[in-house]
Amino acid sequence: MTLSESKIFDEWVSYRIDILRLCADFVDIEELRDKLASKIEYLVSNWSSENRYGKYITEKLLQILFVIKERYGSREEAEQFVQEHLEFDFFKEVFIQKIFREKDYEKVIELALKWEIQDRQYPGLVSKWKKMRYEAYKKLSLKEEQMKLAKELLFDGNFEYFRELKELITGDKVEFYNNLKQELKSYKGWHGKDIYLKVILEENDLDELMEFVKENPLRIEEYADKLKDRFKDEVIEVYKKYIKLAASSSSNRKDYQKVCGILKRYKKIAGKQSQKEIINELMSLYKKRPAFIEELSKIK
Repeated sequence: MTLSESKIFDEWVSYRIDILRLCADFVDIEELRDKLASKIEYLVSNWSSENRYGKYITEKLLQILFVIKERYGSREEAEQFVQEHLEFDFFKEVFIQKIFREKDYEKVIELALKWEIQDRQYPGLVSKWKKMRYEAYKKLSLKEEQMKLAKELLFDGNFEYFRELKELITGDKVEFYNNLKQELKSYKGWHGKDIYLKVILEENDLDELMEFVKENPLRIEEYADKLKDRFKDEVIEVYKKYIKLAASSSSNRKDYQKVCGILKRYKKIAGKQSQKEIINELMSLYKKRPAFIEELSKIK
């Protein structure tokens, strides 16, 4: 406790709290327990929870008090403490998990919906409450609600819900997949492209993957091996485009060496002759860059 008050930590409040948290492991003696609790209560009273940082610090301090009450107080006392501090995310999660364990799934749904609205400016928290709501729907076998929420979570960037959705589909699964794929392709959210790619990879949709690579030639090296047997000519054309793009944006020897690395890998797909042709094309195009010519000439 003395160390936590050191001026060393004047700009590092989190470290002060970490040290106080260590004290909680050594408070089996009531006198020491009361001393630590009083210290934390004093610190809490000096922090305003009206701003985000103040709320963060207050929450961390209150977590230590909760640990003490959970270990050394009655269950009722610990539960009361949680309910008194439901404005903090940590205590919300403790409380909703308790309700879930008690199998009061309707209450879980009610709380989750309430907190999704309260915390709408924090996507991570909203996602956490949605996942709790989803599990409650699952326990209650509310399939329609599950499907709707699983799709929301998927579009929010949670790929694991694609498998949940697949299990819930009772109709034409091919039609479902095709519709979902089109929705993801046109989705404007920043998770859209990433989830779309994961979905088509999960389904081993090589036709769609080839179209994706054509539109995103910088990704060709990731998927060339997967696509080359079925789409060899298309893969070679996209690879060429990628090499030319890499060459056009190169400006120093390190960049040139990276282009040469791509050309070496290209050879494994397209063969020695095709590699030689594109090397000659690059040498002609960049003849005024001696360092680039030198690196290209080293390729065997």
